[in-house]
Amino acid sequence: MTYPLRSIKTLAQLGIVFFTMPFALAQQCTTTQSVTTTTVVPGSGSGSGSVLNTFAGGRIQYGGDPNGTCHLRFFNGGQVNTGAGRLGTEGPCPAKSSSGTTATLTASGTPVGQQSLAPFQTPSGGSSQMIENSITRNLPAGDYSDITVRNNAFSTIAGSSRIGTLNMQGCNGAGVTFAPGTYFIDQLNWGAGCRINTPGPGNVTLNIRQTLTINGGPTCANYSNCGDISESNMALQASDRLTINVYQGNVVTQGAIQIAASIYVHAGDFLQGNGTPFALAGQVIARNVTGQNNVGTHFYYQGGSSAPTTVTTTQTIVVPVLNDSYYSLAPPATPARSLVGSLVYIGSQRDKDLAGNPGISGHMRAFALAADGSLATTPSWDAAALMTVADRSNRIYTRDTAGNLVLLRDVDAAAFAGGPTLNVAGLKLSIINPTSDATLAAGRTAGSLLGRPWRTAPVIAGASVIFATDDGMLYSINKTTGALNWGFFPRELLPAATDPAALMNSHPWGQIDFVQHGGASYVVGTAMGGALHFAMRLNADGSLNGMSFNDYRAGGVSPTSPFGGAAPTMPIIRTGAYTGKVAYVVNNRVVSRRLDGSGPTVQTPVISPAITSNLIYNDDNEVHFGVANGEVRRMTLAGVYCCSAGTVTAGQPVLGLNAARATIGGSTNLLIVANSATEVATFSGNTESWRAGVTGAAAGGTISSAVTIFEGKVYFPVTRTTGCQKDGYIQGPYDLKTGTNGSSGIRRNGSALSGLIHSIGPGESLRVTTSRIGSRRFAFGFGGQGTGGSHNWNPFEHTSPEDTTTRRRLLWRELTNFN
Repeated sequence: MTYPLRSIKTLAQLGIVFFTMPFALAQQCTTTQSVTTTTVVPGSGSGSGSVLNTFAGGRIQYGGDPNGTCHLRFFNGGQVNTGAGRLGTEGPCPAKSSSGTTATLTASGTPVGQQSLAPFQTPSGGSSQMIENSITRNLPAGDYSDITVRNNAFSTIAGSSRIGTLNMQGCNGAGVTFAPGTYFIDQLNWGAGCRINTPGPGNVTLNIRQTLTINGGPTCANYSNCGDISESNMALQASDRLTINVYQGNVVTQGAIQIAASIYVHAGDFLQGNGTPFALAGQVIARNVTGQNNVGTHFYYQGGSSAPTTVTTTQTIVVPVLNDSYYSLAPPATPARSLVGSLVYIGSQRDKDLAGNPGISGHMRAFALAADGSLATTPSWDAAALMTVADRSNRIYTRDTAGNLVLLRDVDAAAFAGGPTLNVAGLKLSIINPTSDATLAAGRTAGSLLGRPWRTAPVIAGASVIFATDDGMLYSINKTTGALNWGFFPRELLPAATDPAALMNSHPWGQIDFVQHGGASYVVGTAMGGALHFAMRLNADGSLNGMSFNDYRAGGVSPTSPFGGAAPTMPIIRTGAYTGKVAYVVNNRVVSRRLDGSGPTVQTPVISPAITSNLIYNDDNEVHFGVANGEVRRMTLAGVYCCSAGTVTAGQPVLGLNAARATIGGSTNLLIVANSATEVATFSGNTESWRAGVTGAAAGGTISSAVTIFEGKVYFPVTRTTGCQKDGYIQGPYDLKTGTNGSSGIRRNGSALSGLIHSIGPGESLRVTTSRIGSRRFAFGFGGQGTGGSHNWNPFEHTSPEDTTTRRRLLWRELTNFN
């Protein structure tokens, strides 16, 4: 099926834009505290003249793009210091000189020499310090055997110190502030999302004896306006305030990291792993420099020195405010057809235990539906309370070296390779029983076996409910009793399980789905930011049958909308050549393959700008997606680009697509409903094209989850954030075909609708779900945080006759209602 689309607007050169979904709002409110330090420190630091430098015989190498395009960006310097012929990139890399002239990055031909480092000083005794659970503590200068800062805690070290081991874990943007001075650290364990702050003026020198690994989450070090990697912001960084000297081994980075520093690796390499945005303002000097050629990787040369200074500084730090009730960050799973008493499944979490002490716990609770669409106030059960260690030991699976399913307790030790050296048997036990080891519990409440359901929407799969938690686990539970059927932990995530706090804060899961084809059932999904896409076969009773396909691409990325990337989606047309196929996006390519794992895998590259939404996969000749400049585009899987349906919001990424077939003027049209953060638009082959502006409506909120089509009407959730306060709204219903007010014949909580903006109370507004309870038809507004542990649940009942001219798509991932 084809239909005319508008021409694409001509654009100047546009880089691929990465962004955070507006409905990936912060988990917690925060407050601030002030920390004051006074000290006298010497200046240090020297300029090499280039942001990347190697010793004689070394090499600078960035690769990973089969198209031969350099995605790196270099500012304030057009050369790197390495030997002639020792710079390797895929294609020419654009570089801006200090004068602003744009040229191509070159090698100077002149490597740098090794520096002399001060003799390493180990601590002479010293205390052990544990700072955790959102506490802020100031430590005096001195000797420490070890310091651990974890679970949203913050510490300031007042001056030059010697530290045996410094552990930073589960920071969520907290971490350590170093007053100006020189620090000797035997081992620095730098977890994801942990910040290092340097108040300045004056220099902080971190002398680190062993290999340094920096895990991104995102992670920021001495970097202001974290997340902004523009040239103008990088120019403002004070890289001379932080010098990192590593005496032995390498410096390894992994994930989204922004750092302003002079990094010197005396006897090793600088190994930049995957993850963006990555920004380094300052300079790196090492034996070799290697990394991934990823979009969103920026370098800005800064060098120089600072004079000795007496400084008194006051720094404002961010401290999270813990939520002491149940709250949800994912929409519920609602049966498409229900009876009175049927269950709705709500994943939620708590930041405190029942006694009010800080502690993380995850929950999957079931609530019964009433005839009027309301929910019971008390859950029928909580899967977290029913789960046992014995069940987990006998029912949690991963993959072995051959790709077959194997119980986690029996997996080979090599599956954990790449993580820190730990006792593998103990590590398996810590996944099966997360609270068996206080260090690996990562802030969980005692006895809490279930991780937090983050942004992954749960799905009802036959007699089961399938959902993911941010400790890396995918679960199936009995939808009637809540008992555990099975759990699955991807093999590719096992090395990350050696640092459970970092794993949880990386939120590894994207979206999942349950699909059926040819008499077989599958659960499909994406994880690790799009590096992993998979399909698993299910038996008739819902038990695991095996992997259908497992597509892992180290460093691969998918659009972050919906959160974490959409699951592989089946085509709307499922006959002929399109039988049993799925498609998904990774590395700005549309990948198509057979659901059962047979046949070839086709990869279709997408021209710039980047895909930023899920796919509408009609057939191989008609695939729709949203891109970074706000347009909705169409292509074939043979790589033929057609045109643009139009722009939702110019300059804003398209975050989501939904679709429905509708009869208009006697012919059938595919209507595409697209949204940015602030607007919704519908595009079709006729003249219907409408926008529902959100800015100014719903008190200036943003669209906070996917758009829903139900009964020929369009609903979407809006969240307004004022300081720490979030307030949720449902906007709509709009008529799908015309965009006009579609509220006639619809009642909300038993009363006729008034207007198109409906408050649902405090907390985020999440995706509108739908169901039929007997013969009654409902759309449900859902807010993630009610009062007293409840949820905001608002039924919109459709009492007018069903619109039979519209075949609807209930949720972004469902295609089963097309016929």
